[in-house]
Amino acid sequence: MKFTVEKNNYFNRLKKEYLFYFLLLSTVVFYFHHNNPGRIDWPVIIGIMLVLAFIFSLLAHKIAKTNFHEVELNEDHITLRGHEINKPIEIKLPIKNTDAQFKSIGQGRGKIEYFLRITNDTEVYDINKLLNWNYNSLINLFNSIKDLKKEPKSIDDKLMIELIEKKVK
Repeated sequence: MKFTVEKNNYFNRLKKEYLFYFLLLSTVVFYFHHNNPGRIDWPVIIGIMLVLAFIFSLLAHKIAKTNFHEVELNEDHITLRGHEINKPIEIKLPIKNTDAQFKSIGQGRGKIEYFLRITNDTEVYDINKLLNWNYNSLINLFNSIKDLKKEPKSIDDKLMIELIEKKVK
């Protein structure tokens, strides 16, 4: 079984994570400067903006660095295909030692997004961290992994699936 989503290059992933938050904070800093004229000098404003730009670029890079656009399931392993920065990567995980569970990200008041975390003995991989996967595909991927492992779904898993299905409707 193969699950895919559209490929996205590193610059677009970085821009999606970085630009909005940087512009938002820049607006806040300029607003406070505009309301308190003479209290803060331009070199201080520019310094604050450069520090914020650096911090946000590091955080955005961490999130956008690795992106998976294809997951293939076989009887004995899971293959994750994607890009680390812009270099193609392929990771094969034995299905016996691999677990999948849904996680949520709070995106503000009343807005929760979900991603699928695939864990191995030593590694953790997040599918849909950039929110580019369809939730129905994620649910089908999760169910397929559980079926291949012949593992029952926990109550928490069922609750998360119910919440995601409710969000889709």
